[in-house]
Amino acid sequence: MGPCLVRFIGATLPCVDDFPKNEKVDVVVRPEDIKLSLELGDVNGKIITKVFKGIHYEYTVRIGKNELTVQSTIEYPLNDMVSVHIEPDAIHIMHKEFVTNIYSDAWLDDKNRLVIDDVHLEGVDVSQLVAGGSLDEEGYLYNSKGTKYDLKDADVIAEIPFGAIEISDDEGEGQFVGHIVEIIYKGDHSRLTIRTENDEDFVTNTPYSWNLDDQVSIAVDPSKIKIRIKGDIANYEA
Repeated sequence: MGPCLVRFIGATLPCVDDFPKNEKVDVVVRPEDIKLSLELGDVNGKIITKVFKGIHYEYTVRIGKNELTVQSTIEYPLNDMVSVHIEPDAIHIMHKEFVTNIYSDAWLDDKNRLVIDDVHLEGVDVSQLVAGGSLDEEGYLYNSKGTKYDLKDADVIAEIPFGAIEISDDEGEGQFVGHIVEIIYKGDHSRLTIRTENDEDFVTNTPYSWNLDDQVSIAVDPSKIKIRIKGDIANYEA
């Protein structure tokens, strides 16, 4: 996000690494470096899984749309709300190389529409989730062996290449609306990062001139979106 501040898990946290403001980065935190407390604070989440590993507990904590893996020798109740604390020197930041936008918290609704940032996108090919995939008239997915899947509420990872995104100053042109938070000049084009109201980022290339903080619409070509199931596709067998 900026000098010695990084935004992830829906919060702005102090760190020890200094990066340019609004630069996209990868953030790595070891599970054992995350501290939990039942006394709620600035960053809070819900324990959604709990496994005893012999010498420690391993938790999955959901914070908004994000999930953290946490290791602790302290036992906390499943489904309880906890606060999360990470010391600045436990946050490790690396440069992020972009070739496509990746959304790991996407999902499918009951009409097989891809949901990103609370927007339901029509026209995404869900048959790509299995080999030889096809859909019947009721919207069920079948693989080449005839196994049937019900994809309602299926968690997926979506990839949107830069070339699938067009931006416009007409807010009615696209499925999303955001403002430009970063412009990187690449010689014959610029790379833009557009951030929505819900803090979802879209990165794209453009030959046109834009200004920081311009509000734009984001039009995504659903035919160019790649998706893969998050977890085991067998969990969605009908």
